[in-house]
Amino acid sequence: MIAMITLISCIESQPPPLYPLAIGIAEITPIKPIIEPVITLPSATENQIIASPSQQSNDQFAACVAMALDTLVVGAPNTTGGGAVWVFDLATTTTSPLKLVPPHLSTGDAFGSAVDISNSGRFILVGAPNTNVGNLPNVGAVHLWEKVESKWVYSGSFSSDLVSSNALLGRAVAIDDDTFLAGAPFATLSEVAAHGIVITWMRDSEGIWSESSTLNPNDLIANAQFGSSISLKATQALIGSPYARASDRNELGIANIFLRYKSHWPPTPLVQISDTSNILYKGDRVGGHMGGTGDHFGWSVCMFGNIALVGAPGDSQGNYAGNGSVDLFEREEQTWSQIQYIIAEDLESNAAFGSAVGIAGTHFVIGAPMKMHADKSAAGVVYVYQIIPGSNPKEEEFLITLVPAQSNVHARFGAALACTTNRIAVCAPGAQDLSTPGFIYIFNQSENSWGVPSAVVDPVVAFMQPAAKQ
Repeated sequence: MIAMITLISCIESQPPPLYPLAIGIAEITPIKPIIEPVITLPSATENQIIASPSQQSNDQFAACVAMALDTLVVGAPNTTGGGAVWVFDLATTTTSPLKLVPPHLSTGDAFGSAVDISNSGRFILVGAPNTNVGNLPNVGAVHLWEKVESKWVYSGSFSSDLVSSNALLGRAVAIDDDTFLAGAPFATLSEVAAHGIVITWMRDSEGIWSESSTLNPNDLIANAQFGSSISLKATQALIGSPYARASDRNELGIANIFLRYKSHWPPTPLVQISDTSNILYKGDRVGGHMGGTGDHFGWSVCMFGNIALVGAPGDSQGNYAGNGSVDLFEREEQTWSQIQYIIAEDLESNAAFGSAVGIAGTHFVIGAPMKMHADKSAAGVVYVYQIIPGSNPKEEEFLITLVPAQSNVHARFGAALACTTNRIAVCAPGAQDLSTPGFIYIFNQSENSWGVPSAVVDPVVAFMQPAAKQ
């Protein structure tokens, strides 16, 4: 039953001043409550679901994902024994998934917390941020594999003397064929706690990997957690500091763009960007009307060519606290400029839109893992956009939402994702308490969109064949 709101109005002329009481006729006028319209967006479901080959329900499969060509890499950091990574060949259904586990792995290392694969498909880099080094706990390490004659060969473990206890090196990783980066977001720098640093390695002409520069922003900000997110493309790296204080706002967040030289990375960024006033700035900390406390700008980052996406899942729009947003930047020569500020078409508080971002060809892919779907809380939704061709100034256009054919409560679909030009892989890692298993959802590009139009096909979970271990 909807309660009616009533307004009582007197139709008699108003009495003169000081008149003690007016007796009139009252009319009751009902006022209908304002009901916001329900927005229904076009959607598509997956072409394939991939479950954990280990069949361990609490292995945290789908905590992270990376993809290049036809190779899919998935982390499962809670796998018994210290974690695991699974490698799938998406070009065939007859090949068993490969389990990657480094030698000397210890329980609790959280191996598989972060993964990346080089664009060529030659190298896989895996973070194990809880690794102890000597007597120092949770220093962190990264592990490297190289594909040699169709086989993945372990190339070694890497850590650094520049990080100490609880730095969590390997919380974020990125790799190309001649360099790789590992974030240590809780590292102390110049006695500034949890400022964070990023360690870089370079590969020489003989194939030897050596530690190179240490990256950090110009500003020393406590608890900035620089290195929480990394995107590497060719000679450019985009690195997030999602808890950095900016414009007198706690945890507003900053992202940093670094440009690599031929032989090394310069230690300081080329430019810093933030969503303060939704403008690009260099050292400008003047407050704006859009950036707010707890935006966590830089929580997710993606760079491709001259385009950069930066997620701020804590951003708010009006009464929709924590709906989230994504800023889109474009580079012209050496100048980066913001060209769009993207929010979900169907706003919802605490949806965390922007928790994951990716670029699939000309499309921008954005995860909102805490959004309700099909009346299930935190089921998650992924949104796909593109820039309208010929628009000037450039304007984004919503295309479609990607959702599971069967949504689950607390699945957190869209918590992480990976893209190629013709595939999107979406993580649904399940509840944070590990009470539900995780899945990977694959969406293939169709002629005009992605995946399967909703309610057309009921996909089947692809429990892969027994794994080969290498």
